[in-house]
Amino acid sequence: MKKHTAFFIYLLSFILLIANAYVYIHRNEYEYKKQSAYNDLYQPYSGKGINTFSVTEKKATLSFCGYKNETMWKIKIDTVVTGMQKSPLQFELKEDLHQYTFIPDDTALTPVTLTIDHSYRKRYAASGNSGNTNIEILYSSVPFIQETKKWIYTYDYIPAGEINISKAVLKNDAGVKDADADTVKFKKIALFIYKTLMPHSGVPSDSLLEMRPQQQLDCIRKRNAQVWCSSFSALLNYFCTISGLKIRHVGFTGFINSFSAGAHAANEIYIPEYGGWVYTDLTQNLIFIKDDAGNYLNTADLLFLKTKHIVPGLNAFRIYADSIVYEKISHPESLYGWNYSELLFHYEYNPSQLYSFKNKIKRYLTENSWFELYNTGLQYSNKNFYLKRFLFVSFVTSFVLSILAFALTKRTGND
Repeated sequence: MKKHTAFFIYLLSFILLIANAYVYIHRNEYEYKKQSAYNDLYQPYSGKGINTFSVTEKKATLSFCGYKNETMWKIKIDTVVTGMQKSPLQFELKEDLHQYTFIPDDTALTPVTLTIDHSYRKRYAASGNSGNTNIEILYSSVPFIQETKKWIYTYDYIPAGEINISKAVLKNDAGVKDADADTVKFKKIALFIYKTLMPHSGVPSDSLLEMRPQQQLDCIRKRNAQVWCSSFSALLNYFCTISGLKIRHVGFTGFINSFSAGAHAANEIYIPEYGGWVYTDLTQNLIFIKDDAGNYLNTADLLFLKTKHIVPGLNAFRIYADSIVYEKISHPESLYGWNYSELLFHYEYNPSQLYSFKNKIKRYLTENSWFELYNTGLQYSNKNFYLKRFLFVSFVTSFVLSILAFALTKRTGND
């Protein structure tokens, strides 16, 4: 190989090395951003409805969303009424029988009616038709709603024994009962977390933030470890989830004029009776924010009010000693949410693995994110991310070529 060709390859590799080093130092500006629209985060209709309906030959499975998790149902098929079941419901479809009624044990709820046209394999075979099962839903008294599974936390990385310890904490320390309504459960858990964590406000260690939620709680109680907003958000999310509530993390970031506003963590709780997500910031002692008309507000609604410079009357439940009081917020423009321009909705993650080398590499080079980003403009571009990936691949390629050029040049010199 000619020396000037090898020199060019070495120079290109060096330039690409410098470019990659610059990108790495400024990597936050080059990360992949998964953007979401309002309707991706808050479905247009999120009230009571049917989430899934599937049929295998004669057997049908149906699940609801928007109802309390403990709601029991009986099914009326012709004149036969089945025993009580929790959703998802399993039952047998009958040929030439079209109406199925699902009756909740709560008299305040309206029964759900489905009209189904159904025939299965034997009928097709008898008529010489090669079809399998046919199913057609002719009528439903409630809508079909595709519930977003990405916001359903499972905590399946936590040992079952540890979760049982946490459930005992809910029962003994927070006073949570299985029969409690969702809003009652949430207030009890919020009161417990707030009273336990607030005396320890401060800057936590990295080791605390990498612990599982129950481990964090034990460390805070036994070692007086300091906590900040993400600790409030993480523990509230965990204890609500294992008690059967639907909740998700919400992060705040962005700029005030040209100055970084830093970051903050809060939560949104899904209230089935309301049929939507509601903003809660336990660090700021704000539970279930509402406007003066009594409407629950989600985080994106608050961001919209801020960007439009609208400061309405806001109200929230707040904790005082052992009581939770509903009151008007005197200066809503001072809320943390009023200082930020971007929202981050986090998927479930294992805190001990989030910043592992493997996950860092995955997020650095692939379109892999652990949150969805929202603002009112959706003006983001991922061109920096794709430039970063191009520069990295180009450097690796040039580095390999440099090794080959060196070997060939050395071989030519020896010859």
